[in-house]
Amino acid sequence: MYPGQQGRGSDIVTSGLKNLQPTGIEGLDKLLGGGVPRGSIILVAGNPGTGKTTFGAKFLYEGALRYGEPGVYVSFVEPKADFYNYMSRLAMDFKELEERGLFEFIEALTIVDINALGEMLEDILARVEKLKAKRLVIDSISAILQILGRQQQVRELLHNFFVHGVKRLGVTTLLIAELPIGAQTVGHGIEEFIVDGVIILKMKLVKGRIIRLMELRKLRGAPLTLAELSFRIAPGVGIDLRVPPRPEEIPAYGNGEKVVVAMPGREGLVDQQLPRGAQILLVIHPLLNSLHVVSWMLSSFLVRNRPGLRILYRSYVNSPEAIQDRFSQCYEKASLRLELGKNFFVSSTNPTLYSVTDIAAMNIYEDAKIRPDVLVIEGLDLILELLADPETYRREHFNNILMRRKYRITSFYTFSSAIVKPSDIYKIPLITSYDAVLYVRPRRLRGPTGVKVFVEILPLKHALGPRGEACRIDARLVEECVCDRVGETCEPIPFPIKQRSIYFST
Repeated sequence: MYPGQQGRGSDIVTSGLKNLQPTGIEGLDKLLGGGVPRGSIILVAGNPGTGKTTFGAKFLYEGALRYGEPGVYVSFVEPKADFYNYMSRLAMDFKELEERGLFEFIEALTIVDINALGEMLEDILARVEKLKAKRLVIDSISAILQILGRQQQVRELLHNFFVHGVKRLGVTTLLIAELPIGAQTVGHGIEEFIVDGVIILKMKLVKGRIIRLMELRKLRGAPLTLAELSFRIAPGVGIDLRVPPRPEEIPAYGNGEKVVVAMPGREGLVDQQLPRGAQILLVIHPLLNSLHVVSWMLSSFLVRNRPGLRILYRSYVNSPEAIQDRFSQCYEKASLRLELGKNFFVSSTNPTLYSVTDIAAMNIYEDAKIRPDVLVIEGLDLILELLADPETYRREHFNNILMRRKYRITSFYTFSSAIVKPSDIYKIPLITSYDAVLYVRPRRLRGPTGVKVFVEILPLKHALGPRGEACRIDARLVEECVCDRVGETCEPIPFPIKQRSIYFST
């Protein structure tokens, strides 16, 4: 189950909010305190392709499957067979629900005038009452309004059907409306006067990828604080809307288990404590192999903490085979036991195949499923460069940082960047959201025996401990993943004066 998902048969309204009816969209129900008012009429509007039909189907499917509430879908735009086929690809089997007497699909494709429409609306009410339906979807109200001509007739018919019809039966109704491309309003200005809530679904292209947004414009009786949230359409989930965690869900840092991290200090790499669930950013110079740097640092981290830590390594740069080979080498030299699928998990993704919203959702669901003690994400810079605008990247990544703090997953992130001057650090998004920031860069120094190559670690931020000193490690030791003589291999150097201004205190 993904974060916030409840098991089949559970009911959010058992919290005492008996007047609320869950939509079946987990994030939306959480945001609304349990669901929408029973018997309400909700307008769901959006441009073509934004997910309106899927939204309505999810509302009916979850209502029937999880809460035993029969539902009716009335379509003025799509045949029954097409609807069933499309929804089956999203793991919603409406044929089964129909066979169990929990669902009915009404085709209304042949309506051509107001008289035929009036008869159809009467038939809909009769079939809703016969099925004892608790949920109704009309797809779409825009098609009805195109059939009807004069506004006065529209108002009378809609008022009679919805106010004296479905509301009298206590049926919660979703009205689907089409928004023309580029339009900001529903268009007709007629249907809004009878509805209790308005939800607008939007879609925008960011670097060639579709980003979907849900705007909660109006809902009577609901304390709405978030006006717009990103969502995705996914198999097995349908409408996947993730609500950011609340501050009270994040554990306090002052209590609980600590982890030991080797940080540059006056005596070389020294042990410093961070709270379990700390978020650590490794800014790695592009000329360094991030897999080699991270595997060396992580091996050093593991030998300092309790045995059996579960590691999840997620990469947008390297293949699973390359990651496994490198860590097998490091684990062997550190006398650690690597067991794929037990204490070590690998996940590699080509980020160009998905939107940033898809990747953020898949990542946090995988985190929740595996529940690693330690997470590594290699290549955050690629997500920003290839997929996301800065605003979307910040929102999705920040919320995932909070979720990992909530689950107490100690996380290491790599961001490839060359810091030339102190102000460059501010170009990295969310730099102040991490508990520790280390800048790792290559150095070539000429000595008595010739040129020697080092990997230099500069501590830019440490949330709880004192600021350390910069430290140089022989590049050969990092390459060979030698981490058992850390105190001997690190050569401390004074923290560069020009870097002092980029140290953040918390």
